[in-house]
Amino acid sequence: MKTMTTITDLFHPLIKKWFLDSFSNPTDIQELAWPLIADKKNVLITAPTGSGKTLTAFLWFINQFVTKNLPTGLTRVLYVSPLKALNNDIKRNLNQPLREIKSIFEANEETFPDIRVMTRSGDTSQGDRRKMIRHPPEILITTPESLNLLLSSKSGKEMLYNISAVILDEIHAVVGNKRGVHLITAVDRLVNLSGEFQRISLSATVKKLDLVAQFVGGYRMHNKGAHPRYTARHVEIVKSSIQKNYKICVRFPERSEEPADTSVWDSLAKEFKDSVEKNRSTLLFTNGRRLCEKMTYKINKLSGSPLAYSHHGSLSKQLRQNVEQSLKNGELKAIVATSSLEMGIDIGNLDEVILIQSPPSVSSAVQRIGRAGHHVNMESRGTLYSANPQDLIPSAVLAKAIDDQDIEPLHPIQCPLDVLAQILISMTGLETWDMDELYNFLKTSYPYRNLSRQHYDLVLNMLAGRYSDTRIRELKPRISIDRLDNTAQGKKGALLALYTSGGTIPDRGYFQLRHHETHARIGELDEEYVWEAKIGQIATLGTQNWKIMQITHNDVLVVPVGNSLMEAPFWIGEGMNRDYHFSRLILLFLERADSKLKQPDFDKVLEKEFHLDTNAAKELIRFLKRQKKVTGSDLPHLHHILLEYVRSGPDGSPGSMLVIHTLWGGQLNRPYSLALEAAWEQRFGEKPEIFPGNDAIVIQLPHKIEPEEILSLVTSANVETLLKKQLEKTGFFSARFRECAGRALLVTKNKINHRMPLWMTRLKSKKLLENILGYEDFPILLETWRTCLQDEFNLKQLQNNLDQLESGAIAWTASFTERPSPFAASMAWNQINQYMYQEDQGASSSSLLGTNLIKDVVFSENLRPAISLALVKEFEIKCQRLAPGYAPQSPRDLIDWVKERIVIPYGEWKVLLGKIELENPKAFEQIKDLASIKLACITHESLEGPLVVSLELISKIYNAWYGSKQTILLKNLAGEPLSEKIPVHVKHQGEEQENDFSLLGQWLQFYGPRNIDFIKTTLGIENNHLGLLLNYLIEARQVISGKLVKIGHDHDVCDSENFEILLRLSRSRAVPRFQALDIQYLPLFIANYQGLLKKQDSIDDLFERIEQLICLPLAAEAWESDVLPARIGPYHTSFLDTIMQEGDLQWLGHEKKKITFCFKSDLDFFQYPLGSNTKSNNEKKNDNDNPDLENIFKDTRARYDFAGLLGIADCDSNKLSEKIWNMVWNTKLSNETFSALRKGIETGFKAPEISKAVTPSRFGRRQTRGKKSFTQWRGSLPFAGHWFKPDISKDSMDFIEMEELNKDRVRLLLDRYGILFRELVLRELPQFKWQSIFRSLRLMELAGEILAGLFFKEIPGPQFISQKAFRKLQVKLPEDVIYFMNATDPASLCGIPIAPLKQSLPKRLSNTHLVYKGKDLKLVSMKNGKELLIHANPDDEHIIEYLAPLKHLLNRQFKPLKKITIEKINGESPRKNPYVNAFKTVFNVLVEYKKVILYRKMDFE
Repeated sequence: MKTMTTITDLFHPLIKKWFLDSFSNPTDIQELAWPLIADKKNVLITAPTGSGKTLTAFLWFINQFVTKNLPTGLTRVLYVSPLKALNNDIKRNLNQPLREIKSIFEANEETFPDIRVMTRSGDTSQGDRRKMIRHPPEILITTPESLNLLLSSKSGKEMLYNISAVILDEIHAVVGNKRGVHLITAVDRLVNLSGEFQRISLSATVKKLDLVAQFVGGYRMHNKGAHPRYTARHVEIVKSSIQKNYKICVRFPERSEEPADTSVWDSLAKEFKDSVEKNRSTLLFTNGRRLCEKMTYKINKLSGSPLAYSHHGSLSKQLRQNVEQSLKNGELKAIVATSSLEMGIDIGNLDEVILIQSPPSVSSAVQRIGRAGHHVNMESRGTLYSANPQDLIPSAVLAKAIDDQDIEPLHPIQCPLDVLAQILISMTGLETWDMDELYNFLKTSYPYRNLSRQHYDLVLNMLAGRYSDTRIRELKPRISIDRLDNTAQGKKGALLALYTSGGTIPDRGYFQLRHHETHARIGELDEEYVWEAKIGQIATLGTQNWKIMQITHNDVLVVPVGNSLMEAPFWIGEGMNRDYHFSRLILLFLERADSKLKQPDFDKVLEKEFHLDTNAAKELIRFLKRQKKVTGSDLPHLHHILLEYVRSGPDGSPGSMLVIHTLWGGQLNRPYSLALEAAWEQRFGEKPEIFPGNDAIVIQLPHKIEPEEILSLVTSANVETLLKKQLEKTGFFSARFRECAGRALLVTKNKINHRMPLWMTRLKSKKLLENILGYEDFPILLETWRTCLQDEFNLKQLQNNLDQLESGAIAWTASFTERPSPFAASMAWNQINQYMYQEDQGASSSSLLGTNLIKDVVFSENLRPAISLALVKEFEIKCQRLAPGYAPQSPRDLIDWVKERIVIPYGEWKVLLGKIELENPKAFEQIKDLASIKLACITHESLEGPLVVSLELISKIYNAWYGSKQTILLKNLAGEPLSEKIPVHVKHQGEEQENDFSLLGQWLQFYGPRNIDFIKTTLGIENNHLGLLLNYLIEARQVISGKLVKIGHDHDVCDSENFEILLRLSRSRAVPRFQALDIQYLPLFIANYQGLLKKQDSIDDLFERIEQLICLPLAAEAWESDVLPARIGPYHTSFLDTIMQEGDLQWLGHEKKKITFCFKSDLDFFQYPLGSNTKSNNEKKNDNDNPDLENIFKDTRARYDFAGLLGIADCDSNKLSEKIWNMVWNTKLSNETFSALRKGIETGFKAPEISKAVTPSRFGRRQTRGKKSFTQWRGSLPFAGHWFKPDISKDSMDFIEMEELNKDRVRLLLDRYGILFRELVLRELPQFKWQSIFRSLRLMELAGEILAGLFFKEIPGPQFISQKAFRKLQVKLPEDVIYFMNATDPASLCGIPIAPLKQSLPKRLSNTHLVYKGKDLKLVSMKNGKELLIHANPDDEHIIEYLAPLKHLLNRQFKPLKKITIEKINGESPRKNPYVNAFKTVFNVLVEYKKVILYRKMDFE
């Protein structure tokens, strides 16, 4: 009692009272730890579950806040745990004692401080994040990933400047992996912000506690500078003396009288149900999510009501929390979980833990069973159930290991270079570091204490762009290094990669499972499962059946359905390499079993020492005896391996395989199998098929080979060499490289919370790997090797075992069996699974098919080649507007699309809506709601599903396909019946063939080859009538039939034009693919295409350039000041005047004082579609501002000069000028000359007062006062030339005419740019923007007129290119040419909303100019030369050429500058800048104190 009083006296009296009232006595761990914590020691606390470790850590700091030793208002205590769910649990369990203690203080009329507890993780709302920044909580609970993100943002770091203590919970869960490195380096970085703080770590019982203590403590650095000294922080180890009591039983289902086809899982489910019903609360663990879902379903089905709920990482946070709380509150009797509930989450008192199959490690089994009896001195009761006799072996071993506390030792990761890359980006992202100091600081963290300077420099240089010559975007610099200052700083955008893709847990590209109506998150699904899933498929998840309604890029949308038994989804990659510690325990058990198997009391040994129940003991003995009998050999064990030659495969399938029974675990068997593969290939010149597992290695034997020869292939001496030769060729290495590249932020997501498909990650990673294999020192390649050899494999133990095999310490036996032995059976089935889920490798071949044969081939069945199904699917995705960027973008677009499709099957409709929502989420509801007014569904009994149709076409469709014999129901899109009757469509003479047949023909235009049954079930057309319609279409050659798909039906039908397109695509796919260029080449390509690389000098050349820029709106001033001079040199304004006088070139005004050029024949390009409400802002604002002028110009043939208009209009010259220019900017008025516009630019589009003396009368006679010459009179007019109204037709166009006009618009744009994508046409007129032209682009692509594909990387959405431009693109672009342009030039990509361009280019401003050499930006002139950014050395041989835009500003004919005042060069004063000497070569230069002034250099010769 004295000790108790002493310990609790450390606390405030009222906190002491609360504690003694709540718990009576401290636990032994609290008695040991509190004095050390109070003394500000760093401690590692280890104790069994339920020992009060968490309260031990927190209560002292609550006391410190109460006693004001820690002031409130700042974050003082940081708690980090590896599980988000555990964080929520800790917050709840911490708030409860805070409330209770506060109540005691209030009852005693004492002040209790405001101690706020908040969590920060990926699930934290933006609102809560802002709150904690404005008002930091006193106690912050977070995860390793979120802590690193906090350290990578200014606001996050500000919260962490006053940390007094860091509590690391469940530290054992991360010490042995890269998450632990990520965590502890973040903790050590806090020292730079807060100074030294107290470190308290909490752990379950583990081996090598001193190693964990060293990991937590890290090092203090002394003598900062070139030769720092490091001392380890001392961490006191506090270990509980309490021995946790376990009551463990290993069970196997009884053999029953049930039918032979009864599943073992059904038998187990009955036993689980009985156990759950007997207990108050039960927790069941499985090793995978699919089994978790399956067992939950079977238990509930047997019970007849929800008895258990599933709980795993693929369920949403909210669902998991609800399940946990329900069990804790007694509302639920059982949870079936994966490792998601393995760590210390409080789910209340559990009577029993059931392990379904043996867990993967001893520590995992201890953690799981420790969930029961989760309080001091309580017994933890656990039962291990084996689903098959072989699983009884590891289950028995685990049961004894738990008794003996024989837990595998932890091995901290050493110097991982991928995590280092992420740390460096984070640390340099917000501040500049001296590179030596940064290296020295990193070594204060335990994992990097031995980091070599060479490896550090390799990673730093990689991030600084050392390997960027590969032109792989992922290797572009993320860090800027100044070697003169020896500093490193993160480049702009580097932290974005950290925010989108930071962390160490590999991303598998899971799809989010969401409710179809509410979009609430239900869970997540593996990508490979979604690939195999179909719309309408039903799967069980979270005790509920879900029907898949829609699959989008990110989400699988589902609705709940009935309770019939359905398959659970599968998740790939749930297996793991068993470590050698666990494997050795299994080998020791089998060695003992082999010698004791014949002893009559061996079953009693199994029951007593290994906790098997009677039935399980009998089954295990029977299984082991059967193994020995079938093989005629001893069991494989610690000193014996068995080579089993099997003459037939699983289930009697033919074949010969060798099973090497080692039971060494995956950490040894996998590298051994790789070395065997390399040695086999070296010896026999062929590649064998080898399948490693935890218990054995299976080799598919191509020929007979003796066991001695097999075992001689790999030795302890050559294993490492063989492994290094083979490893890089394997998918295992590629997968590890992908994960390492992801951690190093070389392969990143595009957006935060945006799913990166696993196949895309694999593709990017593969490409990266192929490009860097030539580098011997690429650090992430080095890290992949380290990860495989040190973390994934136990090479040292493998060499030791091979030594024993060679010396005879491990004996071997060969056995020959007809079928796989009991031990081999599971490995054989694993072999089948690997075959089933291997990726297919496509064959490569070239086609010699000539273009002139295509037409004949299409209609000649004996000549017609079949098309691949993959190509058909790809074609249909585009045809049906389901490809990215293809979906309708407005209600009208969607309605027109449904009309064009005739009918859309409901499944396709839902997919289409998903695409629309994905691409246009803000407008989705509006699009859907407005479209639904004019759309409906038709259903009847012969239809497979509803058909979405336009109300406008219903009567035609009904009469053409169904007629009065079939009853059609009409419903709205929500499925509610409509009262309207389908009107009878009265046919005109001859309409039957025109309508009935053409409707079906048009519907088929949106599909590739389809079988007749598909058409029948989809459209529900009666057999005879469908046959009649198809025969007509085939005879008319609109449709072809026969075997059209390689793996398909013999009687498919297909639209003939579509099949021609498919043949063309098939042929084009056989030729080498174009390798997309980096986006940095796009400015060079467009500049080359528009003639900026080589200026021309004649009027004819100017005409061609203007022709290329027809209908492009640019600022009026820009044309002659920058755009035309960039293409014609020298440019004279008289050139343009001549073209306008002698031809029919016109200019038209648009809003924002922009103008376009066009020829008279091009005026219809400005026409809007019939019924369009599109108007410019000026038009809407000024429609009725100029009624008098509009009346004057009713006739488009009318022509008036300014003086004539002044005489007619009842206003002065200023007002008239204002009215004229208002009409100009509304495209209602133009001038025959460009000089009028030129004068307007010079005067600011205002006119001076004009004397009436020079104004012609209304009758055309000019009145004069005194004599003036003609030149004087003309010069006194504000604007020369005659004004007229552009003849833009407003006549209606039919659909076909408008389609042809849109195609011409596309051709015009392709003449301008060569390539088109959505972002490029944002600066065009509305009639030329993506929404207006996209349909035409699709049609022209299908027709083969233009090409679609990936031509430049990193452009989102579809890209289209003309054949001419594609040919140009196939020729190497000139890299050495120097050219310049204005930022608003049509060739400029400034302002284009594509991330890499936005990051590298300045804003799109008219006073900004850019100079390129090839693809490289060499100079940026801003504010007409006021600020210069020069990306070249002053002694660059081309520096004079880079000054071209400055020379242009002073020398151009239109609006030249008198001088250029330079105030900054590369952000610094220009006065003593080394570039000034180059200026003096080109300009007259005046150097002043803070600026340099450039004048035009006059030529006096």
